[in-house]
Amino acid sequence: MDTCIKLPTDEIACLWENVENVSFIELYINRTLLVLSANRRVFLFDRWYYPFKVKNLYNAIQIHTNWISLIKDDTLSWKEQKRIAQNTPLCEFEQYGIMYQAEKIGYLFSEYHEKIFPKDVQREELPILIYQDNSNITHVVGISKYDAKYLKMAMIDNGNTIYVQVITRGDTWHCFFSASKGIKGKESGKKPHIHYVSNKLGLPLHQVVQDIFSNQYKGDKAHINNYTLDVPKYLQSNVAN
Repeated sequence: MDTCIKLPTDEIACLWENVENVSFIELYINRTLLVLSANRRVFLFDRWYYPFKVKNLYNAIQIHTNWISLIKDDTLSWKEQKRIAQNTPLCEFEQYGIMYQAEKIGYLFSEYHEKIFPKDVQREELPILIYQDNSNITHVVGISKYDAKYLKMAMIDNGNTIYVQVITRGDTWHCFFSASKGIKGKESGKKPHIHYVSNKLGLPLHQVVQDIFSNQYKGDKAHINNYTLDVPKYLQSNVAN
């Protein structure tokens, strides 16, 4: 299989625990090793090689200077932040690149998600992770009473997950949130997109996150349109090998 680094959001039905104020890169190294361990034994070499490979991948991501300004310049107003977010291209890997670069300047990473399960699915019977590799083969990590075909249909093809990713540094925070259907452009009349908000709106972060998950968020937000899950061409060799 692939190196377990490419786990696109739209192809994952995961039960990762929510995390708060952690190292982004250490979290993704650990997740990479977890997926790897489900397919074979993890050796001492892997524990050196995969952290090295993951860091090299994130260092290779090219991020538009507008996004760097967004996380570095605390003097930007919400109006300026919103303009940047709505007018600067972004793909999934670049979004993760923002999280990685933010860590280098003192930000901590938090991630929350909530899977909207089909009614006939028993949550306690689900595995740790379900994902599709680049060959569209479904992989199941952990024990489940459901087979891979059913899990793909129920959790990947027809499921919907709300994702919230936050970086914080003191009182400064930036929040990207989305639903898997929105990322895939399956919301009525909308192109693939995610949303962005920040502390410059003057709202408490915990309230913003709570309102997002309860579908009660009424504040302003930036729509990052034409968001894509495609791997940039310059990164394809890094991901595939």
